[in-house]
Amino acid sequence: MSGGGSVLASARVAATGIAFLAGCGGAPEPESGEAERSPASARVFDRAAVESLPPGLLDPETGTYRLTIPRPELVVSVEGVPLGPRTGLDGWVAFEPIPGGAVLTAELPLLIDEVNPVLSAALLHDIRVTALGAHLARADPLVWTLHLSAIGETDSLAAGIGGVLQTLQDVKGQPREPLPPLDPGFTLDPALVDSVLGRRGERGPRAYAIELPESTSLEGYDLGAASGIVSRVTFWGSDFRAAAIGQLALSEVAIQPVLRALRAGGLEITAIDAPLVGEDPPLVFVHFWGRGRAADLARAVRDALDAMESAGT
Repeated sequence: MSGGGSVLASARVAATGIAFLAGCGGAPEPESGEAERSPASARVFDRAAVESLPPGLLDPETGTYRLTIPRPELVVSVEGVPLGPRTGLDGWVAFEPIPGGAVLTAELPLLIDEVNPVLSAALLHDIRVTALGAHLARADPLVWTLHLSAIGETDSLAAGIGGVLQTLQDVKGQPREPLPPLDPGFTLDPALVDSVLGRRGERGPRAYAIELPESTSLEGYDLGAASGIVSRVTFWGSDFRAAAIGQLALSEVAIQPVLRALRAGGLEITAIDAPLVGEDPPLVFVHFWGRGRAADLARAVRDALDAMESAGT
């Protein structure tokens, strides 16, 4: 129901990312309605806390501090039409002052070889990854948009997003080295994958797939695996040169630990989307891809599944 790499930066994921940031540390929890009751004039932004970042602009009415992350090196066209200013090729970071700190939101346009290093840097600095997708399917080159958010003390947030932006600078213009081709044919031992995952799948003529049904409801109607509400991973190749592709259907609280597990295992995140609107419980789909030894790929997936279970998914 939600193919990896599709247009996906779901408005709900990006907009509600702030709502599930509990536990990210930093600013004390305001009493119910405190932030809403505070007039803009009382929410004074601490500009000294962001001196290490590129200069930004302060909105005197809202107190929001916003800086632009220019990407002049992104020369992109869509069906032969060059994209100019204000077409989504510049990133941005915003700080919304709250009692004791700020809410950070950010949107970074990235090339494919930049996506996972920058995403990993965000996780390292305790900044939540809330959506990832390619908004223009016919863009050349294809540009991915990474959405981030966090709540905390302003100086800690500034240091964290500063680390993310430094990683982006470090990986610019450094394409990943090509990997060797997979061994011909399908010789992967399914028992090896089963022993690591602790689950049995189904062998086809050219691949081995494992599906884990999930469930939710939409307007009171139950949805399950037949409706695409499923976590799955497919392996192919050989024991020593394998590939894996999959998706995990997660509750919102499981997104960050699952992303950490997948990245720690060397798997690449290819999309994060929320294909339904109004389902209960809400689900977010994380799509991934990887190359390597079959046992290593299976271990990374097993760690992600364990993270899902620990988070209560």
